[in-house]
Amino acid sequence: MIYEKGLLKAMKELYKSCGYSVANEHGTLWIVSDSWYVGLRGNCISNDVKSLIVLHFGIMPSSGQAMNVHKGADPQIVTVAVLLAEVQDMEDAEPEQEYRVTPVRLGDRVVFQNDRFLVRLARETDLLPMGYGNKTYLRDGQWLVQESADYFVAVLCYRGAEEEQGKIGLLEQMDWRE
Repeated sequence: MIYEKGLLKAMKELYKSCGYSVANEHGTLWIVSDSWYVGLRGNCISNDVKSLIVLHFGIMPSSGQAMNVHKGADPQIVTVAVLLAEVQDMEDAEPEQEYRVTPVRLGDRVVFQNDRFLVRLARETDLLPMGYGNKTYLRDGQWLVQESADYFVAVLCYRGAEEEQGKIGLLEQMDWRE
């Protein structure tokens, strides 16, 4: 299950800054930022999420429609295929390895680690929609993904900046997973 309170907070923050997009595609409502995707399938879209979208966009997107918005600007229609191109490829990709969250933080980034102790980092603010108790898999080499029959959440992660490689090397010598 997604962390709905975190999703709502992330949507509000994005609306005030760079904006976000929504798309209704084949029965899934997609909420998209530059560093995460959330897909809510079927009837699992809460009234709180719907009302925030209507507040920001003025309407819910109809089937096959996608829109982008940020504070101070009118909603803009965008192409669904372009908006969801990366997530479509990611949905089709096989999970590579399971990663689990650790209590370790590097600045504003959360450290995830797999069974071989390899580390991936994700910004804490990008993880707001993700449920911490859910299994998380690396897909397409750069996305931490959680999914079920009702939802799909993908957060952009990275291996770490060049100046952080020493710290990451030390982290990868121990199991930090909870």
